[in-house]
Formats: sequence, C-alpha cells, structure tokens
Amino acid sequence: LTDLLAALQQRRPDVDWSDSRSDSQRPEPKPIPASSDSPAGAWWDHLPAQAQDAAVTGDVIVATIGAGATGVAVGKHISQHVQVSLGPATPSDPQLIEQAFQQVSTALESAPLDATVRSMAGFQLGLLKGELLKPSDGAAPSANTITQVGAWLLQQAPALRPALGDLFGLPASGRVLARAGDAAVAWAQQAFATNARESAPKD
Repeated sequence: LTDLLAALQQRRPDVDWSDSRSDSQRPEPKPIPASSDSPAGAWWDHLPAQAQDAAVTGDVIVATIGAGATGVAVGKHISQHVQVSLGPATPSDPQLIEQAFQQVSTALESAPLDATVRSMAGFQLGLLKGELLKPSDGAAPSANTITQVGAWLLQQAPALRPALGDLFGLPASGRVLARAGDAAVAWAQQAFATNARESAPKD
C-alpha cells in the first residue's frame, strides 16, 4: 500500500492521496498538461538556473556525444544537479517510461519514413529502451548508446521529435540519464530543452 501511494503521489503530486475526505469533498485535481517538444513538467524545466545553463555556459568540459557530435560542451557535475533535484528512482518509473515508449512506437508507425529507415528506427528504439529501463540497482546505463541512438533518431526520423521529447523529459528518464552521467544529461538538455527555448515566441 505504501508503494502504491508513493506511485500515485509521483504521478499526480497535486492530489493529497492521504486525504480521508470523500471524493465529493475533494477539490478537482489540476489537469495534466498536454505534451509538446519540451513537455510542461519536463525535468530540465525544474532544475536550478545554474544547472539548466551548464550544458552551454560556465564551467565546462569537452566531450564527444552522439554520432559526429564532436567537441560538445558539457557542464561539469550536471548529473549531480539532476539527481538532487529529482530524487531517487520510484517504483512507477519503469511503467512511465514504458508508456512513453509506446507513444514513440505509435508515432513511428505513422511517420513518413521509408521501410528501411522505419525498420532501423525500430531497432534503435529497442537499444534505447534497453538502456532507459536498466534497473536502478544494476549497471549504469550507457551514455554513449543513449546519445548516439537519440541523435540518430532525431536526424533520420525527425517526426518522432515530439514523442521523444516527452520520453526524455519524464522525471523518470531524467533519473536514468543522471545515472548514465553528465554527457547523457547534457545531450538531452541540448537536444530538447535548448531547442524548445530557441523556438519559443519572443516577447
């Protein structure tokens, strides 16, 4: 029961699940925001400003992440900021990640791709899924696999970007990326959070 309450609280933090009032007495829960390239509630939107900008400014190191993405600036200790901000893995994390992968698979089925690319994209998603669903008490996910697969999918199947943004933006995925290390966290920020900020309307 404790694990169930924890999972429900993680999924809908706006509801007090310990409240003993009847359903008719409870306030209406806030609706879950619609998804987008950088979904409302994505983990990178809730990091301290220093951590949000660490991938592109400030104290950086240089790494090679993703296919052909040499010399990418990676903020030092970004993964530590994410771990502190998001906290430890929860029992519902694998299920939430699985659901997001189902949305990506659905998007892949309707994406305007030729058969070869569609088949390869399915294979790449399988590799990515294997990394993002690695048990929290097991081996660390591979940042190299995550970033290379992610970069390939964005380049070869750009129609998947919204669904991939939802997947990588999950706090559950953020915790996995933090375990994989700074390169994986920085890549996700650059690929989705930075893209969303640049495309947002200017005041």
